[in-house]
Amino acid sequence: MFMNYEIKNIKPIRNKIINKSIVIFFSLILFFTFFSKTINNLTLPKVTYETPASGSLVKVVTCSGHVQAKKTQELYLASNMKVLKVMVKAGDKVKKGQAIMSLDTKEVEIQLENEKARYEQKRLALQKLVNAGAAGMLNIRDKDIDNTRLALDNMQERLSQAESQYQTGAASLEDLKKARTDCDNAKRDYEMALLSKSNAVSDSNGDIKSAQLDMEIQQRTIEQLSEQVKLNNVTSPIDGVISELNCEEGTMANNSQPLYKISDTSSGFQFVGEINADSAEYLNTGDDAVITVNSSNGMAIHGKLAGISDSQTQRGIKKNIYIDVTDEGLLGGETGSVEIQKDTKSYSILVPNSSIGQDNSGSFVYVMNERNGPLGNEFYVKKIHVSVDESDNLKTGLKGGLTSKDKIIVNSNKILADGSKVLPTE
Repeated sequence: MFMNYEIKNIKPIRNKIINKSIVIFFSLILFFTFFSKTINNLTLPKVTYETPASGSLVKVVTCSGHVQAKKTQELYLASNMKVLKVMVKAGDKVKKGQAIMSLDTKEVEIQLENEKARYEQKRLALQKLVNAGAAGMLNIRDKDIDNTRLALDNMQERLSQAESQYQTGAASLEDLKKARTDCDNAKRDYEMALLSKSNAVSDSNGDIKSAQLDMEIQQRTIEQLSEQVKLNNVTSPIDGVISELNCEEGTMANNSQPLYKISDTSSGFQFVGEINADSAEYLNTGDDAVITVNSSNGMAIHGKLAGISDSQTQRGIKKNIYIDVTDEGLLGGETGSVEIQKDTKSYSILVPNSSIGQDNSGSFVYVMNERNGPLGNEFYVKKIHVSVDESDNLKTGLKGGLTSKDKIIVNSNKILADGSKVLPTE
């Protein structure tokens, strides 16, 4: 009876143990399955993706530069002069006729008197040439022409007589030939006299013309020096702002650079900058621009592109741009930066620049695909070569190779390869 009782009690206990073992077994399977998947996910590259967009690229052209008046006045000296006094400084506003500085013009005054004396010498020399050509040399040439013409007339008359006498037998053939030779010589002498006068007239006119040109040059020198003499008191030619001052009191002004530059504030202002030549291809006159002025606490002013020209220092590589700006607070000389945004042509496929890679075959992107695996859905990447057109600062336009539903990998924390399993993140 005791044995039967034990047997009856053992069976339920054994069943409980078996059931618990089964539960533990399947729990362990689930645990290790989940754990292995988690471990696997931790080792996979984490990626973010986007689907392609459509639209236009936006080209952003930026550069630094400075503000300047559209028109400026500047003064170069013909000779070095000592600066006696300077009444202004760079950045000062000036009125037309306002005194700017005074210069020592004593040496220029002496030079001016010397040039006037040289001018008088050249004038007397020219008069002598004119008189000599009219009264002397040309008279001699006219006498030579008259004499040779008279001789030619005589020889032609003798030739006519010789021809008549030869017909009647009163003169020999030799007499006729000699008369013809003498007539030809007389004709040649007359032609030489005419040519001699023509050459003499030409030479005389050339000498006179050369002397006149010398006098014109001398006159311009005198006019320039006369203007320099007036610089004992230098005044502003316009209302404006002193944008550049290249002199100091007590020093010699350098004639290789302007004594001053004055911005004509009434002419308006331009922002001048330098950009790459390929960026200039996207710009057109009239494009809107935003300029940030450094000296005005980053003040932004608006302007319009007025023109583009070749850079003088990097022709073919750089371009100068000129942007008209209207702001009453500008003086000229301010520095800053400009930004011009331009839409390019439209694309049906636009992808982020970060998604584009390069290999020996060209440009490519990684597209993320999904498939069923033993542990659930898995994600992997496929390498697809694409045809790239243009790019802006953010996106690249593609000619083909993708659809609008493709999931394009834009970022990964690990290096990818074709077929790599990945873990997408938000």
